[in-house]
Amino acid sequence: MDTARRTPEEIAKSVAAAKKVMAKEKLNEHKKSIRNAGIALLVVGILQVLIGLYEAFGPMKLMLGLYIDGGIGALFIGLFFLSKEKPETAFLTGLIVYILIMILMITIEPVSIFKGIIMKIIIIATLVSGMRAIKKVPKKIKSNDELLDEVQNPLGDL
Repeated sequence: MDTARRTPEEIAKSVAAAKKVMAKEKLNEHKKSIRNAGIALLVVGILQVLIGLYEAFGPMKLMLGLYIDGGIGALFIGLFFLSKEKPETAFLTGLIVYILIMILMITIEPVSIFKGIIMKIIIIATLVSGMRAIKKVPKKIKSNDELLDEVQNPLGDL
């Protein structure tokens, strides 16, 4: 059995490597939350379009419903594609629009708050968690000061 002890430098390197692995796992977790929030926007958009199609071609025959719900669905689908480039803007807009639609539906039919309550909670929670994750993911574009710091200290804090 080897009884040799590790040097403080070896221990420091091991700790630094473990921290890097943990930070990478946390970053991947945040990116997954952002991706899930984008998917929530897509799901809301598709559901709205389907509701509009049902209203237009189902028993109600309301073409106005197709225009309204189809437009709202198209907005959410567009926000899904925007979330690839500007996720914070897309999620905030989606959350505001979704809550405004729910408030409008409550004023028209108060019982509508209870219809699909689990789905509403899941969508809102997913968008909020995506917005929180965005704040924890480092920005890709670095400022001039950060670039200067890297030039002055290319090895970082070792």
